[in-house]
Amino acid sequence: MKKVLKRFAPLTVPRLLVVSRLLGCPGVLRPIIRLIVVTITICLAGCASDSIEQDYDEYLTRLARVLDQDPSDWKKSVLMGLKPIYPSAKGRRLLVSDTRVGVFDFLALHDCELMQLISERNTSLGRVMSETARFHYEVMILSGIRRCLAELDDDPELEEALQQIRDIKQVELSRHWWNATWGSDAFDRFFALSQPTLSKKAVSGYETPAIVSLERYLLLLNEHVTGTQSSQATSYLDVASEAERALKDLEFHYGGRLIKSVSMGAGAINEANRLLRTRLESRPICINQKPSRQAEILRNVLTKYYVLSFQPHLSALDKEMSQLVRPLSSLNARFSELGTPAVRGFYGAHLDVNQSYFPQHQLKRALQEHAELWSDLFASCGMQIGGMN
Repeated sequence: MKKVLKRFAPLTVPRLLVVSRLLGCPGVLRPIIRLIVVTITICLAGCASDSIEQDYDEYLTRLARVLDQDPSDWKKSVLMGLKPIYPSAKGRRLLVSDTRVGVFDFLALHDCELMQLISERNTSLGRVMSETARFHYEVMILSGIRRCLAELDDDPELEEALQQIRDIKQVELSRHWWNATWGSDAFDRFFALSQPTLSKKAVSGYETPAIVSLERYLLLLNEHVTGTQSSQATSYLDVASEAERALKDLEFHYGGRLIKSVSMGAGAINEANRLLRTRLESRPICINQKPSRQAEILRNVLTKYYVLSFQPHLSALDKEMSQLVRPLSSLNARFSELGTPAVRGFYGAHLDVNQSYFPQHQLKRALQEHAELWSDLFASCGMQIGGMN
């Protein structure tokens, strides 16, 4: 697409209008032609602006040229390493039983104020409720059953039935909790690795709306279980709606894009490290610690195409990754003995801070080595360079 658009780039609006006259285009078509050209110009500007991967390419291309080294297909290696992807519904959701209250018990629960809640579950809307709504329904049912048991008069048969249901639902509440988070469609979209990397404008280093929404959503789930929520909603659908509103910013694939961006940043710096290391191990840049012309060019490349270009972006990525894993680490700890192998695999590969190959750890190691290699290079030339940390 970019190649096609570039062919039209030299044709500014006045030039294309001249061409249209030479071709005998009717005047009525000229406003349309003008609109097409403006649209193409905007597309070209959008393609060329704020692209972090273009900055990586510019830095590595110039570095390889000055160092007289052959570049590698590092992007392909990074993309191949972005495995596994977030699992499908079958691989991420836990099975739960559909324990329901019998007709006799249902009628007996009239005084426990659970009849309406159970009736809602049996409606057409209740049968297709979201993972979040199902979780809040189960919380309210469990709370209601506990309240009923505390208020029951002498009815051993009903008490025994409700105790059995309570025990089952208490055990399976964690499964519903899992399905409302790691097993949900929202998390599937949030952690999609197929989307582009984050642009420089999209990464500030401060808490993003997506992270705020994620933390808010997880807080609402926890508050409902512990009974500490400030909401006055009485219907599980109202409670679920409040929680699902907190998920709106998870639609933009932020989690997966951040993981991919950190991995791509680490890959670019590792490629730069390979170029520097290979050259330094083969022959020196300077003789007798005297600055050479090549060293001066390298200092310009470092300053202009790294320090002043995308080094701040890598620092911001590092900060945002720390902010993302904080609530997710707490969530993961809640399910220490629960979950699916597929989600566990995804978490271990991309989000587990205890793993040495955690993307953020890889980025930090790459940046540390990058600073050391440049420091060694300039020391061998009797030069000093700042702004690398």
